Amino acid sequence: MSRTTWCFAAIAAALLPAWADHGPLNRPDDQYRFVWGCRDSHVPAFASNGFNTVISNPYLGWKLLKGESPERMDKTIAKLRSRLDACQSLGVGFIRSFSYGYDKDSIAAYPRIDRDGSADLKNVDAANPAYRAAVRRAVAEEVKRTGSHPALIGTLVESETRGFVRPSFTPEMAEAYRAYSGLDVPELTNGRNPVPWRKIPGFPKDGVVPDDYPLLDFYRWQWREGDGWAGYFDMVAETFAANCDHPVMSMFDPALRCLSQWGNNGRRLTHINHWTYVYPEPCRIGYHIEQLQAAARGIPGQGVLAMIQAISYRSVIAPMQEHPEGEPPWTKEVPAARYITTPPDLVQEAMWHVFARKVDGIGFHGWNALYDDGNRGSTDHYALSNPETARRIGRVFSEVGVPLGPLFRAVPDREPVVAVLESCAAQVLGGRITYDVHDYFAGCMFVANAANLSPYVIYEDEVKASGIPPSVKVVIVPKCDVLTRTTYERLAEFQRRGGRIVADDRLLPALKADAKYVPLQEEEKNTLGDFDDGVVRKASDAEVRDRAVWRSAKNLRDAVGLAPYADSTQPQILVRARSYGTADYVFAVNARRTLGDYVGPWRRVLEKGVPNAGEVTVARKAGAVYDLVRNCPVPFSTGDGGTRIPVSYDTNDGRVFMVVDAPLGGLSYEVDGTRLTVESPDRAAMIPIRVDVPGEKPRYAVVRDGRWSHDFGSEPKDPVVTNLADGKAASRRGWWCPF
Repeated sequence: MSRTTWCFAAIAAALLPAWADHGPLNRPDDQYRFVWGCRDSHVPAFASNGFNTVISNPYLGWKLLKGESPERMDKTIAKLRSRLDACQSLGVGFIRSFSYGYDKDSIAAYPRIDRDGSADLKNVDAANPAYRAAVRRAVAEEVKRTGSHPALIGTLVESETRGFVRPSFTPEMAEAYRAYSGLDVPELTNGRNPVPWRKIPGFPKDGVVPDDYPLLDFYRWQWREGDGWAGYFDMVAETFAANCDHPVMSMFDPALRCLSQWGNNGRRLTHINHWTYVYPEPCRIGYHIEQLQAAARGIPGQGVLAMIQAISYRSVIAPMQEHPEGEPPWTKEVPAARYITTPPDLVQEAMWHVFARKVDGIGFHGWNALYDDGNRGSTDHYALSNPETARRIGRVFSEVGVPLGPLFRAVPDREPVVAVLESCAAQVLGGRITYDVHDYFAGCMFVANAANLSPYVIYEDEVKASGIPPSVKVVIVPKCDVLTRTTYERLAEFQRRGGRIVADDRLLPALKADAKYVPLQEEEKNTLGDFDDGVVRKASDAEVRDRAVWRSAKNLRDAVGLAPYADSTQPQILVRARSYGTADYVFAVNARRTLGDYVGPWRRVLEKGVPNAGEVTVARKAGAVYDLVRNCPVPFSTGDGGTRIPVSYDTNDGRVFMVVDAPLGGLSYEVDGTRLTVESPDRAAMIPIRVDVPGEKPRYAVVRDGRWSHDFGSEPKDPVVTNLADGKAASRRGWWCPF
């Protein structure tokens, strides 16, 4: 594709209508609550714990890909259909995972090529037309043979393949780049990261490069088109959908091990997903969601999913070679396991940080760290070491995720005030293309969340396409030692009209920061001195890290110089607001933790939530405030144009408040044949409801713009509709009810 063709394609895509709103089986407006992998026997347990979707890979497709006779596939096909039948009976959707990229035979047949001509065997060359054709045939054949089963709701087109990607130096790649750019592959092109700018003779001293600087241009093309994966994802998604007779979703994960630019994951996936290890701080998952949102803004209609790792690296939080005092019994039960169950309180806190953001689904990876797979005593891989985590997930889903899932999916995020620029130019030319969460940018972003700044990630693509959003008052620019000409000019103009730039000491010479912040990594070094008198260290790694995080959050907040719209009087109560109409939905999560008795003896992670109390503040006057989990109004006070809501916690739990101008009016409903319609006088708010109809499971929904309606297929006799904000039942409209 030529450069001109790419630009026209991007513009055309922006004009297309958004994709259909896909949703879980039988509940199209609900969030996906999914688990990555499980055995058939465990599906009922997951369903009872609030999950409505499973992702699984029965490896059927590998056999088709290798050309095995369809006649020999009957048993495998029958087993897959049986699994789909079981899922359908439980109301659980099934997402089919294709992991063809790791098939060793395919890698050998279609290898990527290093610069020296040797084969790179980490994964397949997805740009190879013959390989793509083979996959297309296998995907189509499988869907045709399994049938378009109602429980089959989507596909995971591939997983983890992009983390190892480097340019494949084939003649075809060089020819494709020449067709796109009119240039040869730059000499300084290397592996995943090119030669950094400090080693490039004659590099601009001010750090500003042309938008089409050749080395940058090549790597952007490489990730967006040249390595083949983006087009491959689109091909699998389109082939899968074309062979199903009902709408299906498509996704890829982890979607962030790549450049910060639009188009890395194709243009046809309905969703992108990423998983997060939620230690040592669960709020780091918010940063991944904000990155995913930045990536999805370049693909009209694309949704975002968030996944929590149910596994934790034992080498990080509880090294098996160390035997501290008070070593817990689980170490004897799973002595060889390298990946253990993530502590329950960390998972609980992370779930609340997901709920606080607009995503289409929340999931978990590592099912066999949640449920016993029968091998836990002997495995050296994933193992169940703490059964409380699965119970905690079930409780949070039951009390929060299930009843409020449709609301969490629907309510928009607020307009951004503080943005964090992720510069593609700085990543490429600085030699720091990210692999995952544990990097410099992540440290800045999750600290911004810890400071209640509700940061908004912005890519250079967005800056070029539409500028810095007008609501943004401050842009944080971590490690931006190189910027494109357009980005530099937009930032300079942003400063001239009164915007503030907050930077570390890596800012390019062409710009001058309005304020500087101390990166978390440096704050950790500074904090260590608080506990070390040169003779003995008086604190654990976890305590040093925790103090550094809160100190860094205060430092960044002071540098930004803005009071958040939603905040708290206690720094360890993390607050974030979403809004619709005149209603605010304010999430407040207790992030105060201490050492526990599960992995606490190793003193690496603060795993146990402890009590906390304070006030949540919102910069508006409220007429009423409702607790959406407890379904009741709560006390509040107003003054100086703001609202204060008292909160208290027994552990690192969360709250979600609905803040409105006046007390809510009563809901009413009517039944017309098989259709139930609920109406509200409060049209400038989204109101979560529960609908109970005899003979059916409770249905949770949202009254939006004053109305919700659903066709039950048969007459819903004696329905009960409950407002989940105030806990009141709706009245049935009739002659006695004038509304």
